Amino acid sequence: GGVFYFNYLVGSGEGMDQQPNTPGSHPRYYAYYEPREIAQLLRGFQLLTWEHQHRNGHSLRVDHILATSSAP
Repeated sequence: GGVFYFNYLVGSGEGMDQQPNTPGSHPRYYAYYEPREIAQLLRGFQLLTWEHQHRNGHSLRVDHILATSSAP
């Protein structure tokens, strides 16, 4: 019956962000996922919200998901 939240970058592939937006930060590793991949992973969960957001100044789409287990 627990609730969880996660977000992910929509797309395919993986790689390093060599110029992060936060000054003083270090390069970060990213893996991108397609919504259909995430939907398969969420089988057996009840979706509460699945929202889409485009980051300002970027073509990246970030999906935010809130879900709960279907078991009591």
